[in-house]
Amino acid sequence: MNKRFILTLTSLLALVIQVSAEDKVTIKDFAIQAGETIDVNIELENDASYTAFQFDLYLPEGISLKEDKNGCVFKKNDDRIPQKTDISIGKQKDGSYSIVATPWDLNKDIIGNSGSVVTITVTADKDMKAGDLTGYFRKIKLANANDANIRATYDEMSFPISVASLPLGDANVSGNVDATDIVDIVNYLMGKPSSTGAFNEDLADANEDGVVDTADIVSIVNIIMNK
Repeated sequence: MNKRFILTLTSLLALVIQVSAEDKVTIKDFAIQAGETIDVNIELENDASYTAFQFDLYLPEGISLKEDKNGCVFKKNDDRIPQKTDISIGKQKDGSYSIVATPWDLNKDIIGNSGSVVTITVTADKDMKAGDLTGYFRKIKLANANDANIRATYDEMSFPISVASLPLGDANVSGNVDATDIVDIVNYLMGKPSSTGAFNEDLADANEDGVVDTADIVSIVNIIMNK
């Protein structure tokens, strides 16, 4: 009888471990160019129901979160995060970001079983070299209000990042050197905003003399003609 109970308990524990292994925090593969700022979704894939979560986000050197005009670096996904659940992000001394979901209504679980829970704004340094990098989630804990303890804990989950260098002359950070870069350099010299909403002075300095001026326009025309 005891053996049967032990075998049953072992089977149940194995099932719980198997189910928990299906739950994960992830970022799908994403590509970013040097000097570029993009939005990236942090996703939760979960078979079990969860009310709260916490984890630390580690981004490679040269990639960081960017604040908007209100000082915020993220946006919670209302389709998955209940209205009375707060998302908090704080930068740690080691450069990582701690992300915590705090529920104020314990009767409301995170909605659904897959998809974005938080959108972060990520920026890459303008002098980053092209290559493949890896980011990490660490100290992941997922909890449900109906349980006294954390339901799932993971030490680490990784995700790939591809970095592409922007070409010299790509003043408006579009990924290409073309006539729009000439227009935006003229706008820059006239004190007007870029047509794309982005302008990189280092890339606009196509002749690399330390100044953005009409000589760079000539250099960009040469780049376009040589293409």
